[in-house]
Amino acid sequence: MSSPTQNSSQRPWHTYITIDLLVTAAQRTILHPFVAWMLPLSLLAQATPYTHPSFRLSLAYAFLLTLFSLLSILNRRIAYGAPRKVDFAEEVIVVTGGASGLGLVLAEVYGMRGCNVAVLDVKELEDAEAKGITGTAAMSATRHRCGKPLNR
Repeated sequence: MSSPTQNSSQRPWHTYITIDLLVTAAQRTILHPFVAWMLPLSLLAQATPYTHPSFRLSLAYAFLLTLFSLLSILNRRIAYGAPRKVDFAEEVIVVTGGASGLGLVLAEVYGMRGCNVAVLDVKELEDAEAKGITGTAAMSATRHRCGKPLNR
């Protein structure tokens, strides 16, 4: 009989469970304010009196989670500031693999929006006029051919 060989890349299922995963799952479920407000609303739907301890506890829990969530948003806003206004005329977009496919489409779209586009690819780049790209889209793109493609 031959003994089964175990693939060294396979790990037991419990090694994938980390503290980060558990915290993220909790933040999106029981620690989310929307979910927390479902409990007092459900108790109200059952005609639970406002003075009942379960209603007061669930209301306090939902209120505290909402307060922590709002303070977290305020903290991020203070720490990182307001989102900046993006002016496409001042931006430089580098597209790798822009000679064909999705990279080419991205380069064309950002070129049409007025961005300065640098296209890098190992393939030969097509002529912009042959593709039907004219005007600002063709003028704002700088195309560079990188080294030879790898033979695989």
